[in-house]
Amino acid sequence: MDDDQTLAELLSVEGADEFAYDSGVPYDRLNDESIAVVAARSGLPEIGKALVNDIRNSPPVFGPKASLELWHIVGWLPPRTMRLIMRFASLGVQYLIFLHPDSPISNRHVHEIWNSAYIYDVEYQQTIVRHRVHALVVEPDAFVFFEYRTVEELLRKPELYVKVDDHWDAPKLREAATRYGIGYRLVTDDDIGQVALANLTDLQSCYRSNYQMPPKTALAYIAKRVKSERVVSWRSLNDAGISGEAIKCAIALGLIWYPIRDWDMSLEWYSPTLMKIHIGSSDI
Repeated sequence: MDDDQTLAELLSVEGADEFAYDSGVPYDRLNDESIAVVAARSGLPEIGKALVNDIRNSPPVFGPKASLELWHIVGWLPPRTMRLIMRFASLGVQYLIFLHPDSPISNRHVHEIWNSAYIYDVEYQQTIVRHRVHALVVEPDAFVFFEYRTVEELLRKPELYVKVDDHWDAPKLREAATRYGIGYRLVTDDDIGQVALANLTDLQSCYRSNYQMPPKTALAYIAKRVKSERVVSWRSLNDAGISGEAIKCAIALGLIWYPIRDWDMSLEWYSPTLMKIHIGSSDI
């Protein structure tokens, strides 16, 4: 098996073979028949279908044109999902927070990510408003609004965000999303943890539009080694001539699993014998 085929298989979405893609756009968007299957599985009502259709048929926010709010942030959406250069508002790490704990490494079932979506008909401060979230996510059997906020942000809006059983939630946003048959997922910086935030920040460079990816041969070697041996030390890859940058890129692409929540990646550069890299999902 050549390196291109190896990487293509590792970057593929699990279950993608049951769906077909729209050949009329220059990115990986499910076709109408496949979206109809997801809509049926999720019980999406007509009002939800109209909203999803509107979001999916609007041009994705990517490339050089964007609002002043977005101009300085560029996140590269890996070819595993939609092959787009997309921009996310506020901190670039918000995109990576979605990408890692909630998507390709621990959840390889995400088929589409549409950024800058809105939840409509939200009751807030005695009026009805629309609320911007970071993404609408399409999974095999659900549509989900995704939002990342810091706890500091949540505390500034007590009418919208509340803490229930030690977990933050937004009942009004969840209720408004439910009217459309769409789920709602809130992730905070407390959920992610400071170690993971530092690692995700370090990985940001791998998603820039001008990032120079390491050779495919190096990425394929890393993937094959870890798949074969299951547990591989950072140092052993270095000894085989694999650079730390190549290992970091493999982690960023989801080719290998790394304990992002538990171990500061920067320590690998200084003490590479201390930690090991694992292949697979977070339950290994």
